[in-house]
Amino acid sequence: FLFRKINRDPNTEARKGFEEANEWVEAQQNGHVKDSLNNQPEINHRNRARNSQWEPPPSGWLKCNFDSGFIKGRDYTTTGWIIRDETGHMVSSGCAKLQQSHSALQAEALGFLHVLQVVWMQGHRCVWFEGDNSELVRLINSNGNHIKIGTLLYDIHQWRTKLPLSSLHHVNREKNVAADMLSKRAPSINSMYETFTVPPIWLVNYLYHPFTI
Repeated sequence: FLFRKINRDPNTEARKGFEEANEWVEAQQNGHVKDSLNNQPEINHRNRARNSQWEPPPSGWLKCNFDSGFIKGRDYTTTGWIIRDETGHMVSSGCAKLQQSHSALQAEALGFLHVLQVVWMQGHRCVWFEGDNSELVRLINSNGNHIKIGTLLYDIHQWRTKLPLSSLHHVNREKNVAADMLSKRAPSINSMYETFTVPPIWLVNYLYHPFTI
């Protein structure tokens, strides 16, 4: 504040510190794994398999994976989300048709704004969000701006203040496959949105991959 005249919200700064610390620890762990697994193809194979499996959130947290679909010229945006607890049990999930988007980044931002509202309305507060669009995650976590989605970013930041204990992380597409399947479901629904409290048959195979807690 003294040197740059920027007055930042303490909760936002604390959350950023938490996220950056987690990213540093993960980077150190990944670097150690890469160094130690050289010339060990069978271990590398297991590591690749693990990198495709959904991982549980910390104890006491829920994890919400989200994904959106963008097709140029389509008059709506598809999005899907799934909330799971630390044991992998599905708490709820859903898909929706949102307003039209004009880029993949805008589609992902619309989807994240929607899922923030859903999570808040369902009464969840300690939530670990994961999405596979690295640009959106970077923009949000750095309080960045973007000429084409600036209004959406503002709305997202406002809704995140209602969830001060939440965090947002980037995840690869393989670990986000359940949310992707839900997003692909959206074009076939007759209403604007659809929610599930019990996993539908077509989603079950994408939920219960083995993982280590």
